[in-house]
Amino acid sequence: MVFDCKMYLKYSVIISSLLGSFLFFVGCNVANDTKNRHLDSKKSQYLYGNGSSYSLEAAKQYAIKDLVTNLQVSIKYSAKDSTTQVNNTLHTRASSDIVIESQIKDLPAIEIDKITKKDNMIFVRVRVDKNLLQAQIANRLQNNKQTLDSLLQFCQTPAFNQYKHFKHVMKDYKNDVSLYQVLSKDMLYATEELSNYQEIIDILPSYRVNIEFKGLQSYKNELKHILHAELSKFIKIDDEATKTLRVVVNDESVVMFYLNFYDCHNNIETSLQINTYMPGENIHINTQKGRIGAIIYKGIQNAYL
Repeated sequence: MVFDCKMYLKYSVIISSLLGSFLFFVGCNVANDTKNRHLDSKKSQYLYGNGSSYSLEAAKQYAIKDLVTNLQVSIKYSAKDSTTQVNNTLHTRASSDIVIESQIKDLPAIEIDKITKKDNMIFVRVRVDKNLLQAQIANRLQNNKQTLDSLLQFCQTPAFNQYKHFKHVMKDYKNDVSLYQVLSKDMLYATEELSNYQEIIDILPSYRVNIEFKGLQSYKNELKHILHAELSKFIKIDDEATKTLRVVVNDESVVMFYLNFYDCHNNIETSLQINTYMPGENIHINTQKGRIGAIIYKGIQNAYL
């Protein structure tokens, strides 16, 4: 049976429209000569990409993009209908969009393997050593795994001010695991570690919350409600959590919030000082109370790196 690349892409897009987003790996490019590509791919040491343009540099860049796309692509498919009225008759027209996005950031030691010219067009084929690429990905995976594990070393969850950084590193790690699985033909590689990391970022970090008021006793319940509402955008408030957030509300010359995040061993993770620039005697004004929530949110967001 002959492999039909166009048919493969057609049905892959149909499947992706049903599932929402579908990640798969393509070993062909319908815009290029698939026959020659498959013959060249028998040289398993190298991975190839083809591109063409009116200049050598542009053709090379298209070839690199082709190579990257053939290694790993994420296809997003969306469809929509538009209805118009013409002479009392409704006409519906369907349209669709396909966006191809590569997750690969860089490739090592790309070589120009072949250059040909026809009329005014320049055709370039580039290649990269498969073993070298696999080694680079493996090294990056190891570095990112060490970073992730170091962020979990104390309480098996990242510190509050490192939670967003953990998610960013996790995204890179996940992309590299997918690519390494294809290069190594080991689709189970690092799946257990990936699942463990994913469970951590699928939920917000959990903290017990203790609030102490030094002044502003008349507004204690209102301020507690505002605090809980804003904190819930960043953490899960849980009385059984092993980590603790201690908040002190102080009415000095202006209303101040002092937030101290503690880990499961009661060691300080993060300290925040949020200045509302609002005198305590003005807090009874509804418009001023409305501003407090926004100020708290912004102060926490700045620390949520």
